Amino acid sequence: MRALRHLREHNVAHRDIKPHNLLLQTDSKLPHNMRLKLSDFGLACHLAKQDLTQTFCGSPLHMAPEVLAGGMYDPKIDLWSVGTVAYQCATGTTPFRGASMQE
Repeated sequence: MRALRHLREHNVAHRDIKPHNLLLQTDSKLPHNMRLKLSDFGLACHLAKQDLTQTFCGSPLHMAPEVLAGGMYDPKIDLWSVGTVAYQCATGTTPFRGASMQE
């Protein structure tokens, strides 16, 4: 996904990659030609090259473990979220489930 590569090149963490923030765009002339677009940058943040942040935000079902644990993290946390979305697309369910935030 070019959007994710662009974010990484500019040290931006989206922090809320989930199925609801992915959009499919079709071309009216070529209906089989689709583009996947990343949306909702409301929680995104720019970090300097070696900076880390500790802000707890995002969707728990797609959140990287270091964010859930309240630890320091960098823009690479988005890769975890992409993995959970890929898992959900392949299986129809999220990789982790729980009745509460702690679970």
